[in-house]
Amino acid sequence: MSEEKDRSIKSAREELDALDTQILKAKALREALEEERKPIFSVYKWVSPERVFEPKDKKWYLIVSSISMFIIVLSLLTENYGLVVAIVALIVLLYALNSVPAQNVNHEITNKGISLNSVLYTWKKISKFWISTRGEHTYLNTIIEEKENQEEQLITYLGNADVKKIVSYLSQYVDYITETETNNNFINSRLFGNIEPLSKFID
Repeated sequence: MSEEKDRSIKSAREELDALDTQILKAKALREALEEERKPIFSVYKWVSPERVFEPKDKKWYLIVSSISMFIIVLSLLTENYGLVVAIVALIVLLYALNSVPAQNVNHEITNKGISLNSVLYTWKKISKFWISTRGEHTYLNTIIEEKENQEEQLITYLGNADVKKIVSYLSQYVDYITETETNNNFINSRLFGNIEPLSKFID
């Protein structure tokens, strides 16, 4: 008799647990639908150059061209034609980056996500973010989750934007990661800048 009672109690508990699970799922679905129905509105907008533009003087061009010519001559003597093509392509790229002014692009934070260069990324797609600095320039780094568990890192130059306002709002929806959580070795720090702690932007 006691065994049957224990079984009925166990069965009732399992049914209650299953019912609780269904209720939680229904609540989560309702909240998701309510959030989706909310009208999109802007929280903060800013305009910044698409990249850092620092025109170089004649001395810089002279040094770069001299080094490039030396490497090209050395490559031709050793019949390393692939390196010649790579050096020429690099010279053209450097000239374009340092002679053509950067265009301004629009960015916006909304209640649904963040729009970078007119492309909206919802909060669900952004897994983490951090702020990095290189010299006097500040960058917003965001990790976007793509299909099939693939991730893409977007680096956005912030220009004169209010970094504290951006960080304070983004940190409500997305995790801010520290330097120890990224592969911020010497090469990455030189290329992408130093990762700043969250405490620097939160009063």
